[in-house]
Amino acid sequence: MASHYDFKNSILIVVFNYSYLIHTNKNAIKKLYEKHFKQLIFYADYPIENDDEVNFIPINYGYNAHKIFNHFYEKYKSTMDESDGVFYTMDDNIINVSILNLFDSSKIIYYHSEVKPVDAHSGWWWDSNCDGKYGKHAIHRLMQDDKFKKCDINAFSGHSAAGDWFYLPKKYLTPALFHLFDLFSKHEVFLEIAIPSVINNIESDKSQYQLFTDEILWGDRDNYSKKEYVYKSLNHRHHFASNQI
Repeated sequence: MASHYDFKNSILIVVFNYSYLIHTNKNAIKKLYEKHFKQLIFYADYPIENDDEVNFIPINYGYNAHKIFNHFYEKYKSTMDESDGVFYTMDDNIINVSILNLFDSSKIIYYHSEVKPVDAHSGWWWDSNCDGKYGKHAIHRLMQDDKFKKCDINAFSGHSAAGDWFYLPKKYLTPALFHLFDLFSKHEVFLEIAIPSVINNIESDKSQYQLFTDEILWGDRDNYSKKEYVYKSLNHRHHFASNQI
């Protein structure tokens, strides 16, 4: 069993929003992360080339990335049961592995947000994007699902970049967690609502979440390709993650 400040017995899932990036980026991602985790598992949208290392799931270019979790639970459950937890990240993030040993693998690494009734989130950009197909309309479809009604959830959370990465320790990797991910993906609730809503509903105790800083490069995407900028973000400012969304 690894120490609580060691993620070498945890799984890392990496999801490619766009399959065409696999060929150019996968090996670099493996080199960055493989020494720090028990196993790397790759997912991507529709296949454009043969690659036995990648699981191809139709995730609607990342809008429905949480669809992978049902497949993950079925295919990798035995590996998951022998791990300390699961880390998940999109391919356009950089997780700061140089400070992983400052974080506790027995606690959540993620944004803690208060869950609110769906009507309290008026103004979400997801409600105007695609005429609300993946926002308010998707949530209302979800809330009419009899299986979801049994989950006793009527409040949600979400904010920009909230679906790009998270870490959950083993105690949260239950059938109930993956059932929720499956329901949210079935009704195509956008990942930036689905992932925070699932996590913040299964754990409301703020003490179970760890503090971190990150950098979201929305609007400054050119900086993401500048080696010196990213180096300073991770090693001088000590951000836990640098996200290009």
